[in-house]
Amino acid sequence: MARTETAGNLITRAKERADMENSNFISDAEWYRSLNVWTARLWNLLVKADPDRYTRAQTLAADGSTVYDCAADYMGTVRVDYQTDSSQSIWVEIPRLYGTEENRLIQDQSDYPRGYTFRYNATTPSTQQITILPPSSYAMRHLYIVAPPSYATDGTDSAELVMGISGFEEYVVIGMAIDARIKEESSVVQLRQSQADITAHLEEAAENRSVSDAGHVTDVRSSGYIDAAGIRWGRRDF
Repeated sequence: MARTETAGNLITRAKERADMENSNFISDAEWYRSLNVWTARLWNLLVKADPDRYTRAQTLAADGSTVYDCAADYMGTVRVDYQTDSSQSIWVEIPRLYGTEENRLIQDQSDYPRGYTFRYNATTPSTQQITILPPSSYAMRHLYIVAPPSYATDGTDSAELVMGISGFEEYVVIGMAIDARIKEESSVVQLRQSQADITAHLEEAAENRSVSDAGHVTDVRSSGYIDAAGIRWGRRDF
């Protein structure tokens, strides 16, 4: 079972690390702002070390649309696929288009998607959109990195999603303590060293995506293999 911590508990731990348990020098709002900043920083480190752990799939409707809103928790795109054969669940990656590249596809009358690009919703700038060219009736999926959580100010939010890995929440706790001590104009040398040690441990441990799976080189050249049923499996070239 994953480790869980509420936002309130993380702030309490940060006050202890900063030796400010009984101090009101830092307001609750400041503690929460610091919590969200350091949570986002930890999230970026974890995503960099193991992006698959923080990837979700968004289904794009097979209705011939061109523009789709990205998911509300969208942070960044891993890839976009379209399904060539639903009976065999065959998915093909769609390349991303840059700059004027999309102009080459405007008059393309084929029904399968050849590329994707991004837009911002003109009426709601906070909504990022993904554009598929040309419009397609194929089933598609958008694999994306989930954005870091933002904790409310009532202290009840669970931090399980980002903190439930080997006690890495201590990185956030120390970060908040550093912010508090800096505002107090106190020394942060020991806290920074502690955080550096945690960062080194995090970068090493988070890369172990599976305790039984060593790092390996991806095979992009072999012609495949034949399974027990006599079916040949191999790499597709598109």
